[in-house]
Formats: sequence, structure tokens, C-alpha cells
Amino acid sequence: MLNRLVNFFVPPQETQRADRLRLARIRIIVFLLSAFLNLLYIGSALQYQFHPVEYVLLANALLCLVTAFLLKWGVPGWVCVHLHMFNQTTSAFVTIVLGSGLESPSTVGIVLMPILALLLSDVRNSLVWLVVSLVFSGGLFYYESTYGPLPSHFDEPYRLTYLFSSVLGVTAALFACALVFYHEKARAVDTLIRTNLELIGMQEQLIQKEKMASLGELTAGIAHEIQNPLNFVNNFSDVSGELVEELKETLRTPEQDPSLVTEILHDLTQNLEKIHHHGRRADSIVKGMLQHSRASGGEKQPTRLNDLTDEYLRIAYHGFRAKDKAFNVTLTTRFDPQLGKVNVAPQELGRVLLNLFNNAFYATDQKRKLQQNGYLPEVTVSTQKTGNRVEIRVQDNGTGVPAAVKQKIFQPFFTTKPTGEGTGLGLSLSYDIVTKGHGGELSMESREGEGTEFVIRLPAL
Repeated sequence: MLNRLVNFFVPPQETQRADRLRLARIRIIVFLLSAFLNLLYIGSALQYQFHPVEYVLLANALLCLVTAFLLKWGVPGWVCVHLHMFNQTTSAFVTIVLGSGLESPSTVGIVLMPILALLLSDVRNSLVWLVVSLVFSGGLFYYESTYGPLPSHFDEPYRLTYLFSSVLGVTAALFACALVFYHEKARAVDTLIRTNLELIGMQEQLIQKEKMASLGELTAGIAHEIQNPLNFVNNFSDVSGELVEELKETLRTPEQDPSLVTEILHDLTQNLEKIHHHGRRADSIVKGMLQHSRASGGEKQPTRLNDLTDEYLRIAYHGFRAKDKAFNVTLTTRFDPQLGKVNVAPQELGRVLLNLFNNAFYATDQKRKLQQNGYLPEVTVSTQKTGNRVEIRVQDNGTGVPAAVKQKIFQPFFTTKPTGEGTGLGLSLSYDIVTKGHGGELSMESREGEGTEFVIRLPAL
């Protein structure tokens, strides 16, 4: 019932954000509670013959209801709070003046005004009412110290009873306000927990999506890497089949030409050598990827970094060309021959390299589409051992990264790509793999319109 009543007064514009809705509900409950308590005290004022306080209480109760309606009708919340505080202060002032000054139980209400303002608004507004409370209390103290206590306007026999009921009422009101605040805070925490769980679920889905996207690019690259030697195997097999048929025809003729037979056999031998060579090439590609996949995601092993980098560079290139046949780029590699093996997780570091290579290809491709003629896309990949560290540098002459977003480039869900073309997790995951998974560093230098360079620094074996 109370929940439905409160929701009736909630303005529609406050339902868009959970924090604003919670604050609006607290304000409405306090307004309605104040109206109820004022109506309740009208009976006490009549019973204890405390005239004309009952009219003040009735007016205050009506103004509390009006304030709730004003909030519902779209009046700014801070205006409604100040109006409510003014009503309460005015009511307390009249009650104090008519109820023997500082000795009146309503003085407690004046003292508690800043706390109520803090509950309903913010620190700045509560400071306003703290000043009002101090000025009012100090002025009343000065007046009574100078001119004597204010006269009482209700019968003396009821004084103690009224004092007790007022203190009890103020205590109940404060407890009710605190209970409302606690309840709304619990609702907010519960909403926050549910939202956080939903965000975690969405984050896991996006991470999985990014991994699947990387897997798709990796698969496309591997498929094209294997496709080239397989095409040679198929072509030379077809040619060899034709040569075998030609040899059969030659052997069937009564007058055989030994030179022709020798030539055919020579061609067959060459074809078999080429088939063997390209078959071994496809076999080495598959074995290399199987070797990387045997290790679990976080399992490190001594790895030839030059070979790993070169392999993923070719896979990324063929994978990118599979999506856009018009794409072309000049690839330059400068591998340090003294680098040797480095203790890394091949799968994880391969994912980082694949992401950096794809980003470089994307940047150069975007610049090619914008500049048309005269632009030659280039991507340079180099490795180097410097002291107890090894470096992998990926440099491109693409679009570059705007200076305004450089600080955000490694943040989760941030992407410079158009909506739908990136999850914003690639560089974030890469950063975590390099820094947390390998104890290394991943940095970026970029100039908008000129290009970008990513540097991976890892501990040497």
C-alpha cells in the first residue's frame, strides 16, 4: 500500500536513473510522513488545549502534501526540499514561541533540521539549514537570556505529557526517516548487485566474442596458409596425371621415342619433388600450430620468438586478405638473429600479436581508402634483445591514433572503430596478457595521420 502511494508521487523523469529514483522516493516518504505526524499532533494539541497550534499543524500537514504534489508535477527536487524545510522551520518557530521558548520540545525539531536537509538533499543545502538552525537557536537563546523566558500558551498540567509525547514523536520520526533511508539504500545496493552481475555476464560474453573473433581470424589465416601449398600439390598432381597418361600412350606406340619417355619421366620427377616440398610445407604449418595449441592458455615454454612472430604475421595477413581481396601491404621484418628462445605462453602471446597485426592492417587499409593514390601501406615488424629484455615492435604508416584518446586505448570496451566493427576488448586483453601473464610491458606511440607503433617488452629467458 505504502509502496503504491509513494510510486504515485514519483515524477516520471526521475525513473530513468536508479540514484535519482531512490532520492525521490526518500523525499516523498518524508513529505508524507511529516504530513501524517502533523495530523497526529493536532489531536494532542486539542487534548492538551495547546491553542492555536492545531491550526499551524493543519497548515503544515497540507503544505507537506502540496510539496509532494509539486514534486510529482515536475518542480525541481531541491526547490521542494527547501520549501519543505521552510514549512517545518516555520511550524517549529510558531510552536516554540507559543510553547515557552527554549523549554519547548519543538526546539529539538529546529536542531535536527540540518540532518533532515542532509537526508533529503546534499551537503551544500544542509549547510544552509545548519546556519538557519544555529541563527534561530542562538537568537532565541540571546532573547531569553536578555528578556527572560517566553510565556507558555498551554495549561501547565499537560506540560510534561506534551513534552514526553513530542520527544517520543521526534524520536519516532527520526527512526522512521532512518528506516526509510536504510530501506532505500538496501534497494539501491540490491539493484547495484544485480546490475553488476549483468555487466559481468555481458563482459564475459564480449570477451568470449573477442576470443571467437580472434579464433576466426586465426582460422582464416591458417586456412589460407595451408591453401597455398595445397593448391600447388593439387596442380602438380593434375599435371602429373596428364603426364602419366601421355607416357602410357607413348609406351603403346610400336615406335617408341626414348627421348620423349625420358623427358616425361623427368617432368614427373620434378612434379613429385614439388608435391613433396609443398606437402612438407603444409605439414610444418599444421605441426607448428599443434605445437602452440598443446600448451594451455597460461602455460609457458621456451619459444623461438622470431618464428612465432613471423608465423602469426603471415596468418594475420592472409586472414585479413580473406576478408578483403583488394587489401595489400608491404611487410618488412627485421628479426634479431641472436634473440633465441623466450619463455612465453605461445597461444596467449600469439593472440596479442594477431591483434596488433590486425590493428596495423586495419589502420593502413583505412588510410588507403581515404587517400586513394600515392599512398603505399607498410607494416614493419622487428624483434630485438636489449639487456635482460626482449622487444617486439609493430609499426605501421596508417591513420594513427588521435591524441585525445591515447590514454584510453588500453581501456576495456574502448575502440576507435565504427560501431559493430570492434568490441573494444582486443587491446585490453592484450595488455593484460603481456603485463599480468608475462610480467612485461605493452606501450604505444602514435601520431594522427602518420602511423602507430606498439612495443611489447618481455623478460628474456
